[in-house]
Amino acid sequence: MAVMITTTTGVDPLVKIKYEKRFLEFVKQELQFYKAAQGVSYTIGQGEGKTIEFTQYLPKSLVTAALTEGASGSEGSFTTQIKRAVLEQWGAYDKYSDFLEFTSLDPKVMGLMEVQGTQASESIELETAKIWATTCGIPLRADAVATHQFQNVAITTATSTTAFSASALNQATNFWVGAKVVITSGPGYGEARIVATHTGTGGALTFGTAFDTQPTTASTFAIAVPGNAAAGDDLAAGDVITSTNVKAALKQLRVALAKPVKSGFYMGILDPFTEQDMMADTDWKNLNIYHNSAPQALFEGEVGKLWGISFVRGTIPFRSAVATGGTYAATGLVRHVPILGKNAIGVVKPEGKSQEVILTPAKIADPALQMYSTMGWKIWWKAKTLNATWAVDLMVGSA
Repeated sequence: MAVMITTTTGVDPLVKIKYEKRFLEFVKQELQFYKAAQGVSYTIGQGEGKTIEFTQYLPKSLVTAALTEGASGSEGSFTTQIKRAVLEQWGAYDKYSDFLEFTSLDPKVMGLMEVQGTQASESIELETAKIWATTCGIPLRADAVATHQFQNVAITTATSTTAFSASALNQATNFWVGAKVVITSGPGYGEARIVATHTGTGGALTFGTAFDTQPTTASTFAIAVPGNAAAGDDLAAGDVITSTNVKAALKQLRVALAKPVKSGFYMGILDPFTEQDMMADTDWKNLNIYHNSAPQALFEGEVGKLWGISFVRGTIPFRSAVATGGTYAATGLVRHVPILGKNAIGVVKPEGKSQEVILTPAKIADPALQMYSTMGWKIWWKAKTLNATWAVDLMVGSA
């Protein structure tokens, strides 16, 4: 495989124009997914392996009758389930020639370091968005069409960690492909996966990624799909985010007993398109006129507040095509708006380590003739959904 080394050929302005030492601004995205995950961080110490386990207790049924005098009542029971996150390394590097380093006006090619830092943060932002979109958030469609989303669906047959059946899902085969399923009660509670295949007879679903805990017939789930080739009523560009579907998202968070992220507010993330659509909403305009009379930004990059949700700006959204709801598509019609409660998603990283910048001088990188040096970055990191029901995945189009 050929090795690409940056030389003076591709960066003539840095070499020839000696009087121009300023750099043009390069593209930087606004990051929010990674910040939200960083709010719940877990560390692994050196020598403690690469896997961290979370023990989750399932909610218990309420007591509905008083004790009888002199009797302790019936013995109860509790159920736990294990969730695991496996630490990963992410990184990239570039080579640059000794000739470039000597002749360039950019000392030690520091501009490259800044660009790499941006590459690192934005790469992790997109990966966090993908993890959130495929494993976190109760799915809701902006158009609220009843045929493509259900709540409290019962599992009728549980076969494995990658398959179960629900007789209520008897639509045409492949109707639910690309749908997000979130287990809302029973074994598997708080986990979400994307439907890989669907058989209409018997409502059999399979999932490309296994559940950490196998759902059973004691489990219920929520499901929604943005649409696919097997059905009509696909989400359309005109099915934009509104105060009405934001209220529906808030209801789901309240029902799930999700806690606010900060100071009584949940956190929503808007990209430039969904922000424009939201700002055209009448309730949004009126309520933010009230809030802005005494502005108090609770989150960095805050756009405004609505129904107990603080919306912030992000520029790396998860998008999908209508027919492939769980697959990232940079130009997909469907935009997945996250509305997050506290502890919905977290991040695992090594103790004392985070992002590393690694500079390797020519005498080490190329001991033969010392013709090039290398510069790179490395991040030790893994995002993990902790409770999928404590977030909402609001599927919208955009005008």
